[in-house]
Amino acid sequence: MSQLGYWEPKTSNIDWCEDNYYISYYIAEWYNSLSNLIPIFYSIYILYNLKFTYNNINYYHISYILLIFVFIGSFCFHATLTNVGQMLDEIPMLITNVYMIYLLDNYNIKKLIYNIILKIIFILWMYYYPKSPLPFQLSFIVFNLILFSKVFNIIIKYPVLKRKTNLNKSIFYYIIAIVCWLLDLFFCSYLKYFYLHSFWHIFSYIGCLHLLNFIFIYLSFINSKILPKYFQDLNY
Repeated sequence: MSQLGYWEPKTSNIDWCEDNYYISYYIAEWYNSLSNLIPIFYSIYILYNLKFTYNNINYYHISYILLIFVFIGSFCFHATLTNVGQMLDEIPMLITNVYMIYLLDNYNIKKLIYNIILKIIFILWMYYYPKSPLPFQLSFIVFNLILFSKVFNIIIKYPVLKRKTNLNKSIFYYIIAIVCWLLDLFFCSYLKYFYLHSFWHIFSYIGCLHLLNFIFIYLSFINSKILPKYFQDLNY
């Protein structure tokens, strides 16, 4: 049963299945919030293994830094259920979408500009219709379709990459994540105490790790660059 908490009143345009403030007066959705800590700390661990410093930053580091911001934003959203927290969740997700497409386009600036303009249109739509989750959800779907269409085109063009990467695992974990998201949304009364939205965070993150691995292998393949040792030894 939901209770009143520190961040009331709720100003986000969506409230997930988990009861609000049931465990903590300061955290609206306990399990949905804490499930973000695993991706945050694991991404920090990856940056540590990549020997990240401000002097050697590259697209490997930027990718995981963006993921850290995505899950920090997600924590803020689920902990507060405020409009500000929701924006901190959704905007980093949209930026990460655009950046991953930029990598798949092999740093094509013209395509990047086009995608940024399209994303700004969606963000303005979100701003002018703050009470509707539809603008963000549609934007997220559109850009993920763009992203995976590019991935599949790359596989068709370079079939050897399918054998060199764990792309099938990425798709598998994304499917599990989406199923968890949908079940939590539409069957809440039956599955409330499974906290399936928290599993959406975990499985979507694992899918994203495999997708980034695919992108990095693709970029090293077409640009004849050697992958960092961390990715050569990767086996998750």
